[in-house]
Amino acid sequence: MYREIIQDSIDYIEDNLKTELSAQELSDRAGFSLFHYYRVFQTAVGLPVMQYVLRLRLLNAIYEISLGGKMCALFPWVGSYAFLAMERFLKIRCGQRLGLKGLETSRPYYMQFTMQVGESAFYEIVCEEAEVDFDPMELVYPKEVPVFEKYDTFVAEELVRKGFAYGVLDTAGMKQRILSWSRFIR
Repeated sequence: MYREIIQDSIDYIEDNLKTELSAQELSDRAGFSLFHYYRVFQTAVGLPVMQYVLRLRLLNAIYEISLGGKMCALFPWVGSYAFLAMERFLKIRCGQRLGLKGLETSRPYYMQFTMQVGESAFYEIVCEEAEVDFDPMELVYPKEVPVFEKYDTFVAEELVRKGFAYGVLDTAGMKQRILSWSRFIR
């Protein structure tokens, strides 16, 4: 019985991460007193309820902040190479559909850009593109030959490009993070 109630709470929390949540609201939804809800939730999940909410927000953090007009800042909270893949993914795979312009980054922290679509359309378009299988080589710019090691200059350019696309760009991590944003689609 408790398992279903706590799972319902977790589902509600995940669906409402961008709204103000309180332990009282969650306990009322569960039909428990606040004290009892705290104990049941912590026993089932291993964390106090509001600590769980905070942790889930941090783990799934995607902050898109309007900077006025059509300018936004995106804080995707991914690793360095997933961030690099995401930057290229937005420019190359999503740029035209989003009406993306002026993408500037401070790796691996945030991206700043203007776009012609709204917030929900942004998430919808990016998630749709991430669901489509694509070759990581599509995220390598034409004629780009990244050099990471001093010996890369002695290797054929096409091998260096492939090594960068398949071995450095974390497309799997990028896709996983983007697909976790599907809950923001309205």
